[in-house]
Amino acid sequence: MKKKNIIIISVVVAVVVIAIIVALLVSNVFKSEKQLFEQYLSQMSEGEKILETNIFNTYTDKKESTPYQNSGEITLSLPEEMESFSSFNIKVEGKSNPGEKKYEAKISLNNGETAILPMTLRQVNDTYGIQFDDIVEQFVAIENNNLKAFAEKLAITDLEAIPDKIELSNYDNLFTQDEIKEIEERYKTVIAQAGEDKEYIKVEKDGMTGYQLTLSDDDFRRVIENLLTTFKDDTLIRSKLEQVYTDLGTETVDELYTQIEDLIVEIQNEESMGIADFLKITVYEKGNKLQNVEIEIGDTEGKMVIGIISREDKFEITLDGTGMQSLSKSINENNDKEVAMSSNTLNYSTSMDDELYTNGLDSLPTTSMGTSVNYMRVFIDKTAQGENIVYNMGMQMGESQDNITMEMTMDMNYNGIKSMQSIDEIYNISIKDNSSNTEIGIDFNNKVEFVDSVEIEDFTDENSEILNEKDAQYIQQLLTQLTQLISESITTGISESGNMMQNNMNGLGY
Repeated sequence: MKKKNIIIISVVVAVVVIAIIVALLVSNVFKSEKQLFEQYLSQMSEGEKILETNIFNTYTDKKESTPYQNSGEITLSLPEEMESFSSFNIKVEGKSNPGEKKYEAKISLNNGETAILPMTLRQVNDTYGIQFDDIVEQFVAIENNNLKAFAEKLAITDLEAIPDKIELSNYDNLFTQDEIKEIEERYKTVIAQAGEDKEYIKVEKDGMTGYQLTLSDDDFRRVIENLLTTFKDDTLIRSKLEQVYTDLGTETVDELYTQIEDLIVEIQNEESMGIADFLKITVYEKGNKLQNVEIEIGDTEGKMVIGIISREDKFEITLDGTGMQSLSKSINENNDKEVAMSSNTLNYSTSMDDELYTNGLDSLPTTSMGTSVNYMRVFIDKTAQGENIVYNMGMQMGESQDNITMEMTMDMNYNGIKSMQSIDEIYNISIKDNSSNTEIGIDFNNKVEFVDSVEIEDFTDENSEILNEKDAQYIQQLLTQLTQLISESITTGISESGNMMQNNMNGLGY
């Protein structure tokens, strides 16, 4: 019996010891601060999943290969002093036959239920036309060919900038997944080399554990130089750029690479980047999960803090310059150019004729109200449930995190996108000026229904005028008359609310 107990105790002890060893190996006990820094920093790649690229690529591909119909409406939500404008809306009824390169959409600007300017847009292969219901029965169309000759008929003199045909290239798949990983590894290695011989320290903040790397100005200069050199020698990226430049009608990318080489030489000749005295990068984790990355750029005068959250359901960047103090720099070059930075803000002022010289800690913009902007936040949140994907994205600006003066948000709701049959696209845009308590809202609801087939009429001599085939005098007269008729139609269409609109404009100071 005693022997049996000894065996049981031995087994229990062995299991406990094994459990402890496994726990230690799985945990971060034996990892250095540098290893933990790199481990959690690598988790930032989770943020790539937020865009659900596979689903949206599939959706886009289906719209480019399968017939569908769509119906949508754009409505406005405006402040009280602009209330009468809220009755205006835009309605769209469309249909697409990608196999035959055909698309048609009936669009109308409406004042309530009254259509002001109903029109039809139509594409048939390389010909694009527009027809205004209340003005002309025929389509006015242009063929996407021989555009230089057509531009000449419009008295356009700079013909070199106009291609004979506009090619709408799709660059969604410019890089393969393997090429993207290759590029990520290449540049990740360059950045990692900057911290090879540096000291990493462990810090605590708000219940999170952080691992911090500090780089000097000279370290930062070498990182920028190495990144630019790597980019200059990167044959993969250069080949892709040459493809894009060719599509855009630009001869080569040589000028871009010459500028990069000049910049590398300039950096090599500089003793300092003049950015700041230090650059601190801290990765914070909790429960072995990356929480956020914080970058501090500063000197004895103060600092600017950049925060980054990158997860599969949230991506956020904040720029907080409230810790900066007054900075100015005079450079005795040319006409003694000077940049004066306003006290404790990220704003700058300079002569329109002068180049901009700064310490590098310059500048978030001012808001449209003229308020100083020390804080900026850009974010994307994603919620995926069943057949639906909802995105909430936006930007906030203000004097500080607690004093936001301007907010712009957009919600994008895709109901039924995972089934790829009937999809409700719902977009809500909001612009808020908190200093004047003003808000503008724009809503767009669009229903896309995939179908077996749709019918779209071809352009014929009876239903259209192809302008490419007409002489210059005819084209110019037609466009002049069309512009006048459109203007008269809009004026007539809004006459019912004319007095109210004029009162609103007066109230806005016009």
